Amino acid sequence: MIWFQYPEVLLLAIPAGIAFTRLNRATGITAGLRIALLVALITALAGPRIDVGGKGIDIVVVADRSRSMPASAQDSVLALIHDLERNRKTGDRVAVVTFGGKAQIERPLSDNSSLGAFTKEIQPDGSDLSDAIATSLNLVDKNRPARLLVLSDGEANGADPLSAARRAREEGVPIDYRPFERPRLGDVAVESIQLPDSVTPREPFQFTVDIYADREAHGQVRVFRGSNLIARREADFVSGRNRLTFRDLLEQGGMQPYKVEVDVPGDPLAENNVGAGVVFVDAGPRVLVVNNDGKEGTLGRALQSAHIPVDFQAAGKSNLSPDVLDRYRAIVVENVPASALGRVRMEHLAQYVEDLGGGFLLTGGERSFGVGGYFKSPLDSLLPVSMELRHEHRKNRVAITIALDRSGSMAVPIGGGKTKMDLADLGTAECVRLLSEGDMVSVLAVDTVAHVIQPMGPVEDTEAICSKVLKIESQGGGIYIYDALSRPASS
Repeated sequence: MIWFQYPEVLLLAIPAGIAFTRLNRATGITAGLRIALLVALITALAGPRIDVGGKGIDIVVVADRSRSMPASAQDSVLALIHDLERNRKTGDRVAVVTFGGKAQIERPLSDNSSLGAFTKEIQPDGSDLSDAIATSLNLVDKNRPARLLVLSDGEANGADPLSAARRAREEGVPIDYRPFERPRLGDVAVESIQLPDSVTPREPFQFTVDIYADREAHGQVRVFRGSNLIARREADFVSGRNRLTFRDLLEQGGMQPYKVEVDVPGDPLAENNVGAGVVFVDAGPRVLVVNNDGKEGTLGRALQSAHIPVDFQAAGKSNLSPDVLDRYRAIVVENVPASALGRVRMEHLAQYVEDLGGGFLLTGGERSFGVGGYFKSPLDSLLPVSMELRHEHRKNRVAITIALDRSGSMAVPIGGGKTKMDLADLGTAECVRLLSEGDMVSVLAVDTVAHVIQPMGPVEDTEAICSKVLKIESQGGGIYIYDALSRPASS
């Protein structure tokens, strides 16, 4: 069969024929060739299509392999697929798509191959029927008739499968359905957990759990806040809806997840014995300050003097997960290098600002902004200033070599339990702490020869360098300053 993708273009044949009749003066073979070329040009512009799909029909089997399917369903599903394969006629093709938490193509459309057993791994705790239907439609050839055969219990927890079903209808692909329902006689299930939308810190509240039972039964109900068990209750369930009431009190702000589990011996369908919900704890405006040591510091004291509730975390040990950040109105990162936060924490901070609308402040300092390594970090685009170190900034970088006298005279006490050597070590350490990551430093200890304590290199770990410096002790010997000046600091 032949059809045209743009049939309206064929209407051009009318004005083209009139123009040809009036303007053409050729006769014989020349006139015939011109007419043939004109017809070929108009036909090509109309987009001719030829049906090369061949005979037969395409059938895509959509098989549910989630945990909610009956235990014997897999054998029955395989038996149906084998029957389809044995009874297909000339030109018929069969494909198999299986699904759980995501869809997998077990076998593409084929007119001769057979499926021995399921081989693709799926996520049994999910049931994304919408993805399975969409995957199956992607296998269908639009030039051939096709049908989908869904073998499932009808339970789905992914995207709404109605959207994929509408696409199938628009593409002219019917969907057949064969149910595999588990026996529900005597089932006990968590119907809902009704939590308040929001509470304030230390505000007692109560919530209810509705449990539906097909029969009278005795079981146990457990309530979890996050991973913590907060309530356990033995209950006698009557046939129909059973409402249980619980109480709780929350101290910290943010989102608090709850989960309810019901355990009834002999329950035929355990998959619906869990319910979940969340409570938002509105703790009011609170600020989190992330600094190097987790102590309050000058900025923290200033915020507290303004009666703003403040929490402090050390950058290297901070928990900046979305659940933690959600309880704060604003986050302040105080003179912390990007390397101390790490990329994952910075991505969480960016998500907190962009998705949750939280406030964010990055203070200045020798470990912040461009010199702190924030250029092209997840936080770079959030800040109103450029993190790039331009040439005029880079030229201010320094490379410094510090030579310490550790001769015998440096062991002389100076009071307070310290020696001259101790003072030299402390001064060197403070000098190193004034440098930024873009600077370079080396440290030499000099007696009769020059000893390299820290070879010349970038200041990446300030405290590690200071730790080496503070361990320098007087070793005796003379003071050979020339050796310190002439020795390469990198060796």
